[in-house]
Amino acid sequence: MSKEFKFFIYMLERYAARNGETADITLNRLAEHGLYDYAVKMYDLYHVENLENAFYDLDRKLNESGEKRRTREGTIVPRPEIPSGQTVSG
Repeated sequence: MSKEFKFFIYMLERYAARNGETADITLNRLAEHGLYDYAVKMYDLYHVENLENAFYDLDRKLNESGEKRRTREGTIVPRPEIPSGQTVSG
């Protein structure tokens, strides 16, 4: 297993937990919106930054695709608006 894929699994599990989802639901959502390959290819950037930056980037990409987040209870809620180019650190 490549280091990129190992990191993707790590990030996916953390991103799913942050969003109150299981990793399989999050993986399916990313795949549905064409973000699976994108997230894996972003390894060089994501693994050296604060992990929250990767989460914000994925949230932004999902927002751009019109995707709404579903909670464990089944409630659909909009993803938070994230200004373009903003990162956790500033």
